[in-house]
Amino acid sequence: MTRSPATAWAVAPHARLASAAPRGRLVVVDDASHMVHLDAPGAIVEAAADILEEIA
Repeated sequence: MTRSPATAWAVAPHARLASAAPRGRLVVVDDASHMVHLDAPGAIVEAAADILEEIA
């Protein structure tokens, strides 16, 4: 999810959702819009690499 004043209220509910999954995690990307993959492609690559490393 993205972090901005407009989405600050949503961090806690999303964190609860992530913690409900056995291997869930919440990744908050600063200064990105809803189109995180366009605004911060490196954050997407990093998160995917972390997951792949974890399951390998």
